[in-house]
Amino acid sequence: MEAAGLRSPSSLLIMTGSMGSGKSAVMAKASDILALCGIPHAAIDLDVLGLAHLPDATPSDDVMYRNLQAVAENYAALGVCRFLLARAIETAAELERCVSSVDAKQVIVCQLTASVEMMQQRIRARELGVLPG
Repeated sequence: MEAAGLRSPSSLLIMTGSMGSGKSAVMAKASDILALCGIPHAAIDLDVLGLAHLPDATPSDDVMYRNLQAVAENYAALGVCRFLLARAIETAAELERCVSSVDAKQVIVCQLTASVEMMQQRIRARELGVLPG
């Protein structure tokens, strides 16, 4: 059992790639495999944590990463130290924010690719939002 305030170093597996490349689907499948093996973990779609309409001056990425940190801390308090994350990472700074938000000591980045046709098919099949567009 961990001492109060201390937590095990976290490991982080990031599924990244273009929109429609399958990040969420691969993360969900990895989560299923870990669950079948009885391995505690949390699977987080980072885009969902940042889905909001905020006041104009509020940087949405800052809130999204604060949300990620809070969620990771909540899971860590329950003993979870393995995290799966779906997010299109485009810069080293974005990668660092993900890693630091979950306090990850071990990080694996999985870059997913798919054909343009496959990505278009996946995007067309997604559930639409509520606004016309």
